[in-house]
Amino acid sequence: MVETYFLMYENQKVAVFSVENGNISKVQFPDISLNYLPVGISTTEQLQRWITNRCIPFTRQGLNRELVTITPFEYMLQNMGLSLTDHYWICNIE
Repeated sequence: MVETYFLMYENQKVAVFSVENGNISKVQFPDISLNYLPVGISTTEQLQRWITNRCIPFTRQGLNRELVTITPFEYMLQNMGLSLTDHYWICNIE
């Protein structure tokens, strides 16, 4: 099953990407969004790594109890990729 998401910066759409079988594919940047990309990101490959690395680290206390049936990447997608350190988040396109 392929799911499609927006990477958002506050309320600005920064990128569109698809996830199939736990892998990111089909990353696209709307022209207007280039100014909103995370620092140091300029290619689709870099953005794929950045999104994947946004997951909760395996070393997080209590993580294993929470993730019995899903991966940290799937957990991140379910929780909109929110972080306390920046203004980026992820929303599912429905």
